[in-house]
Amino acid sequence: MNDKQQIANEFNKYFANIGPNLAQSLPDTPNIPSYHSYLKGDFVNSFSLFLTTPDEICRVVAAMAPKTSAGHDDISTQVMKIAIP
Repeated sequence: MNDKQQIANEFNKYFANIGPNLAQSLPDTPNIPSYHSYLKGDFVNSFSLFLTTPDEICRVVAAMAPKTSAGHDDISTQVMKIAIP
């Protein structure tokens, strides 16, 4: 397999199906809903947001390692730790 597109497609297929494949290997339990019952409906284009508080954000930032490297937002955790107070 030398075609880069085909290799990428095979990796994508593997990782896109790992959850359902693992779920199929789990034994059925009569009192617990199956993995597939959670997938009923059109959830492909949906997501949920949950309310948060300033205290929760402070706790999350405090738990981060103070690194100088930045992510896509160009803000390092070191800068966030300085800015949080």
